[in-house]
Amino acid sequence: MIGVRNRFRDSSTAQLLTEAECWLWDLTELDVDLEAAPESWAYPDQTRAFALAAIEDLNAELARRDGLRSRSTAPQWPSSWIDRRPDAAAIKQSVDLITYIERTCGVVFERRGREVICLCPLPGHDERTPSFSVHPEKQVWYCHGCHRGGDLFTFAMHVMGTDHFADVLQALTDEVVGDRDLALEGVSLG
Repeated sequence: MIGVRNRFRDSSTAQLLTEAECWLWDLTELDVDLEAAPESWAYPDQTRAFALAAIEDLNAELARRDGLRSRSTAPQWPSSWIDRRPDAAAIKQSVDLITYIERTCGVVFERRGREVICLCPLPGHDERTPSFSVHPEKQVWYCHGCHRGGDLFTFAMHVMGTDHFADVLQALTDEVVGDRDLALEGVSLG
């Protein structure tokens, strides 16, 4: 088509995959918000339609590029975060959530029953009484003050100030590999 400019021309395939993932998260957030408080969105149907149209456009461009992948001049296809699910599971098993929160935020936890609590260490939440709790067996957290919660990855996303799962996964992977290297520094192999 002459005269029609592809709006995705200047975006890498990795950026398109990330943008599609972000739109899916936005749809999920919309669903959660509407379940909790149906009046929380002024135009939920239009918002959903807009998000679905954006996802459709992104998927069409990704399909177009996928059709070009076999060409010798095509760039290498990026691996998406879905390909790294085994890495994510391994990271979750090797990083204790309480230890990670203590190390990154400098908080001190106090045990209360099955959970441990502390002042909320998340950005944008200033409090005087402990409302942040972690369930050690499930490795999940929730703040009763700012109503945010999740697992290791969602906490790291809040602390790092990013919405990109792949960036958080890479940072945690680097941290785990670095910790293992530090632990092995004093070990003699001979």
